[in-house]
Amino acid sequence: MVKIFFFGGFVLVGVGIAMLATDHLAFSAEITGTFVSSRTILFPLGIAAVLIGGIAVLAGTVVEVVRSQRR
Repeated sequence: MVKIFFFGGFVLVGVGIAMLATDHLAFSAEITGTFVSSRTILFPLGIAAVLIGGIAVLAGTVVEVVRSQRR
Protein backbone atom coordinates (compact mmCIF):
# COMPACT_ATOMS: atom_id res chain seq x y z
CA MET A 1 0.00 0.00 0.00
CA VAL A 2 2.83 2.38 0.81
CA LYS A 3 4.50 1.71 -2.53
CA ILE A 4 1.24 2.54 -4.30
CA PHE A 5 1.17 5.95 -2.57
CA PHE A 6 4.87 6.47 -3.27
CA PHE A 7 4.81 5.68 -6.99
CA GLY A 8 1.34 7.15 -7.45
CA GLY A 9 2.68 10.36 -5.96
CA PHE A 10 5.49 10.44 -8.50
CA VAL A 11 3.01 9.89 -11.31
CA LEU A 12 0.80 12.66 -9.95
CA VAL A 13 3.75 15.06 -9.74
CA GLY A 14 4.68 14.22 -13.34
CA VAL A 15 1.13 14.81 -14.52
CA GLY A 16 1.01 18.10 -12.64
CA ILE A 17 4.24 19.29 -14.22
CA ALA A 18 2.92 18.30 -17.64
CA MET A 19 -0.26 20.31 -16.99
CA LEU A 20 1.75 23.34 -15.97
CA ALA A 21 3.98 23.03 -19.03
CA THR A 22 0.95 22.67 -21.30
CA ASP A 23 -0.68 25.69 -19.72
CA HIS A 24 2.46 27.75 -20.20
CA LEU A 25 3.26 26.60 -23.75
CA ALA A 26 -0.24 26.56 -25.20
CA PHE A 27 -1.38 29.86 -23.77
CA SER A 28 1.86 31.82 -23.36
CA ALA A 29 0.86 34.43 -25.93
CA GLU A 30 -2.20 35.35 -23.90
CA ILE A 31 -0.41 35.43 -20.56
CA THR A 32 1.39 38.61 -19.59
CA GLY A 33 4.38 36.81 -18.13
CA THR A 34 3.51 36.54 -14.47
CA PHE A 35 3.14 33.08 -13.03
CA VAL A 36 -0.24 33.72 -11.42
CA SER A 37 -1.93 35.36 -14.40
CA SER A 38 -2.84 32.08 -16.10
CA ARG A 39 -6.51 31.95 -16.98
CA THR A 40 -6.92 28.26 -17.79
CA ILE A 41 -8.06 25.40 -15.59
CA LEU A 42 -4.75 23.60 -16.17
CA PHE A 43 -2.85 25.91 -13.85
CA PRO A 44 -4.76 25.23 -10.61
CA LEU A 45 -5.10 21.54 -11.46
CA GLY A 46 -1.37 21.29 -12.13
CA ILE A 47 -0.50 23.00 -8.87
CA ALA A 48 -2.89 20.75 -6.95
CA ALA A 49 -1.50 17.62 -8.61
CA VAL A 50 2.08 18.58 -7.78
CA LEU A 51 1.21 19.38 -4.16
CA ILE A 52 -0.87 16.24 -3.55
CA GLY A 53 1.68 14.05 -5.32
CA GLY A 54 4.53 15.55 -3.33
CA ILE A 55 2.69 14.96 -0.08
CA ALA A 56 2.01 11.34 -1.09
CA VAL A 57 5.69 10.75 -1.92
CA LEU A 58 6.76 12.36 1.33
CA ALA A 59 4.28 10.31 3.36
CA GLY A 60 5.41 7.09 1.68
CA THR A 61 9.05 7.93 2.41
CA VAL A 62 8.34 8.73 6.06
CA VAL A 63 6.42 5.47 6.54
CA GLU A 64 9.24 3.44 4.99
CA VAL A 65 11.85 5.15 7.20
CA VAL A 66 9.79 4.53 10.33
CA ARG A 67 9.32 0.88 9.37
CA SER A 68 13.03 0.39 8.74
CA GLN A 69 13.93 2.02 12.06
CA ARG A 70 11.64 -0.31 14.01
CA ARG A 71 13.36 -3.43 12.67
